[in-house]
Amino acid sequence: MSNKCNRRLKCSICARLHPTILHIDNQINKQSSSQQEPSVKKDDPQIPTNHEGTQPVVVSSISSDKGAGDVNCAMAIIPVRVKLNNRSQSVETYAFFDSGSSITFCSQKLMQQLGANGKKTQITISTMGNTQTINTCAINGLQVSSLSMEHMVDLPKVYTKENLPVSKEHIPTRREIKKWTHLESVDIPEIDADIGIMIGNNVPDAYTPFNVCTGPSGSPHATKTRLGWILWNVIRDSSSFEVNRVHICKMKDDETQLNLLMQSINLETSQNEMTEDKREFY
Repeated sequence: MSNKCNRRLKCSICARLHPTILHIDNQINKQSSSQQEPSVKKDDPQIPTNHEGTQPVVVSSISSDKGAGDVNCAMAIIPVRVKLNNRSQSVETYAFFDSGSSITFCSQKLMQQLGANGKKTQITISTMGNTQTINTCAINGLQVSSLSMEHMVDLPKVYTKENLPVSKEHIPTRREIKKWTHLESVDIPEIDADIGIMIGNNVPDAYTPFNVCTGPSGSPHATKTRLGWILWNVIRDSSSFEVNRVHICKMKDDETQLNLLMQSINLETSQNEMTEDKREFY
C-alpha cells in the first residue's frame, strides 16, 4: 500500500522515502561496531543512534577488558537468595559485588527462575570510552538476602543481561580462605548455582560492613555484611587481569520512542502539506 501512496514522507538526510526518524546510517554503524571491545557478545542486539546523535534508550556499561599483567584475583562473590518482594519463593544464586558499577544487573536466567516480569527497554553501555546499546528488561521489586534470609535488602531497578562479566572460576574457594590465619572466622558456603546477579554500588546496604578481618600487607581481607562474609583482594598467579565498569548514561523506554516517531511523522506530514499548498498557490 505504501508504494501507491502519493504523499510518502521523504528523509531529510538521505532523501529516500521514509520518515527521517527511521534513518539508519550504515557506515556509522559499521564503524561503531568495529570499535566495540572483543569481550562484547555477538548475540547482544545493537541499536544505532538516531539522526540527532542521541541514544535510543537506557544507558549503562559493562565490560571485561583483559591485558598484560602478572596477577589475577578471585572476585567478591558470595551465595545469596533472591526473591520478589510480593512472593515467598526465593532462588539461591551467587552474587558478584562490583563496586565499580553504578547499576545492578541480573541474568535473564534468574529473571525466569523468579517468574519476574520486566519492562522491555534498551540500555546504552559505556565502557572505557566505548558504547553499545542492548535490549534488556528493567525489573522492580527484587530483594536479596543471605542464605539464612536473616536480613533482606531491597534492590533498586535491576536490568537483565544474558551473560554477566564473571564466571564460576572467579568464586573464592575455602582452600584460599584457609591459607590465612586472620580469616579463620570467615565462612563462605558453597552452593551449586550460577552467578545470577551483579550488585553495584547503588545498593549501599549490601556493602555496609559490620565486622572486618584484616591481615598482613598484601593479604586478602573480609567484611561481614547483611548478606554474609565477602572476601576481597584474593590474588592468584596469572598472566592477565580483568577490569569491570558499569555506568548509566541516560534512559528512555519504548513508549518514549513511539511518541518520538509519531511526532516526527506528524511534523513531516505537516511540512509536506504546506509544501503542496504553496505549489497550488503558485
